[in-house]
Amino acid sequence: MHRNLKARDRRNDAWQAARAATDYWKARMRMHYAIYVVQDRGLPEGRLDPEYDHGEWMHLVGYYRAAIARQFLTPAPRLDAVEWKRKKLAAGEHKYTGLTSERIEVAIAADLDFLASHPIRRARREQSS
Repeated sequence: MHRNLKARDRRNDAWQAARAATDYWKARMRMHYAIYVVQDRGLPEGRLDPEYDHGEWMHLVGYYRAAIARQFLTPAPRLDAVEWKRKKLAAGEHKYTGLTSERIEVAIAADLDFLASHPIRRARREQSS
């Protein structure tokens, strides 16, 4: 039991780190765009940040795409993470990351194999019903 728990914990730590990076870059892109909008409209909030740099946008997009790619390849600790991968794959969010659909499907298959071979221990009352 402890072996399964430790293996899942390692996967969970890696997954949470990958998700945090993806969320961070997505938030940076949203903030970058928000700064552009307020500065473009001459709103006072626009003076709180340095002048908008159009060239920075593609750098942020590149970092975001790299984060998404890392998250696709990070081993899933639970089925909800596998579902995230499936939904993002179906939505085409892997495009422009350098990953093929086939590579992501291989990662998902490996996740499912791991989860099947490292079951979660059920509570005793669930086992007896």
